[in-house]
Amino acid sequence: MFKGFSKDAAYYALIGFFLIATIYLLSPALFRQVSLPTGGPSVISASNNFSAVNLTILYSSKCKAFCDTNRVEAALKSSLVNVKVERVDVETTAGKALANQFNVTLVPAYTFDSSVANNPAFPRFGTGLIKIGTNYLLVTSETTSGYLFQNHPSATPEITQFVASFNVKSLVFQNTTFETLKRFNNSINFTIHYAVRKVNGSFESISGYSELSEDALQLCAVQSGSPNALNAIACRSRAIMECYAANSPAVAFCAQFWKECIGGWGMDENATEQCVRTTNQTLLSKEANATLDNKITNIPTTIIGNQYRLVGQVNAFELFSSICAIYPRLSGCSIRISNS
Repeated sequence: MFKGFSKDAAYYALIGFFLIATIYLLSPALFRQVSLPTGGPSVISASNNFSAVNLTILYSSKCKAFCDTNRVEAALKSSLVNVKVERVDVETTAGKALANQFNVTLVPAYTFDSSVANNPAFPRFGTGLIKIGTNYLLVTSETTSGYLFQNHPSATPEITQFVASFNVKSLVFQNTTFETLKRFNNSINFTIHYAVRKVNGSFESISGYSELSEDALQLCAVQSGSPNALNAIACRSRAIMECYAANSPAVAFCAQFWKECIGGWGMDENATEQCVRTTNQTLLSKEANATLDNKITNIPTTIIGNQYRLVGQVNAFELFSSICAIYPRLSGCSIRISNS
């Protein structure tokens, strides 16, 4: 025992320790800092310390799907705290002028005036903003889906999907789309594209050269005109996903047995192989042009009716609901009630 420290002192010190511990447990508000949700203001910053931010949301009164602004608006209010919101319809003269000012072609779009730069949250929040003059446009993954209000609707119901043949997210949503399309009994024209870039005369894909070969294989299946082409592609997607599930170190090698899907769905294996060998550069060039023309920067990207862009995935019910919101007269959207 330390010199000068008696047994009685140790006894009373021990009692004092337990007393303090008890008060700590029973009175958390006195000793503990209350945690706030991520992105909220700090404990010492009251809401009246946040200067008002003027947010203008551009929307379209004609939009039927991917129009909701609640999620993004709530996130902005959580980060910026003091937000004044104005909504402007791009179908009006004022809305068109504002959209032109910000070079906006897809809505909902979220714009700010210079007031956002004075907000305490701006230093960390500003990374998602593009400055245009003295104003700002929000550009994040949450703002890439929506309504292409300047585009003309397609003449018939159609869906165009951009994927990458070795990309897991693409494979998952591609198969979700195929299953959903079955409910419409071929009443929707479906086109599949592969996100390819042309750089210095060579083609590039997310997962490299092997993926380009798979892209060409699937494109040749489509080009054959076989009614089972999409079934064969779905078969290939499942095979590739199984390789990922098995943690194969070389997915390209694991998934090379393409004839099981092509021949298995009654397609000409030799003609498909010949197509890949002789026309792969032409096919990939068309895909690179389509990727560029449609400004594809993320996959999967789905365009419905030439007017609605969905970036990323949704579940089968959400996809079905969106299709029916856009094309409510499709037979697959009607609910039949039988008399019992």
